[in-house]
Amino acid sequence: MKKLWIPLLIAVLGAGIIFGAYTVYHQLDKAAASAAVTSVGLAGSSQTGDSQTTQAQAATKDTTAATAGSETAADYTAPDFTLTNSLGETVQLSQLQGKTVVLNFWASWCGPCQSEMPTLQQFYTDIQDRDDLVFLAVNLTDGQRETKSSADSYMTDNAYTFPILYDSDSAAATAYYVSAIPTTYIITPSGQLYARHTSVITRSQLDEYVTAAAAWTGSDS
Repeated sequence: MKKLWIPLLIAVLGAGIIFGAYTVYHQLDKAAASAAVTSVGLAGSSQTGDSQTTQAQAATKDTTAATAGSETAADYTAPDFTLTNSLGETVQLSQLQGKTVVLNFWASWCGPCQSEMPTLQQFYTDIQDRDDLVFLAVNLTDGQRETKSSADSYMTDNAYTFPILYDSDSAAATAYYVSAIPTTYIITPSGQLYARHTSVITRSQLDEYVTAAAAWTGSDS
């Protein structure tokens, strides 16, 4: 009997080692995948918590990271899009060159988005008459979790007055690799991506981004 227990014990120990190694590998693989999705990859950026900014370039070409560029010399140009807003107007991003653009992606079901809405409303109220600055609120109107009706009702119920853009086919969100909301981009008057801020943004952060983006004249490198 003792001779039979020896190979059985070895088999059990071997199975335990294999299972443990697989578990560790699986967890490491999940962590790596998560990092690839959530990393911003802004060239020359400084990272502080959820906020990542750059004073040089926009997104990298690394296809494993969350980027917002192409494979051409226009890598640092903000991807263009054309969407309809809640006023029935067509808005094309590239037509706003010459202005600093604050581009915010949100949805009414998103708790953090709801938290920053009062800040965005006050920001819009303060800048709506400026000719050099534009605020665009892009709603992730997927037709299921978020519809035009639910987005409009949320705006009305909370007395928010800024126009919203309906990203009904996710074209804008896809172009900007939006994997979490709220996400805010700052675009320079020359049409280049200056900063991307993930999570709730504060008014002081907004003002700092806008001031720096408006003054940006290009990379020194």
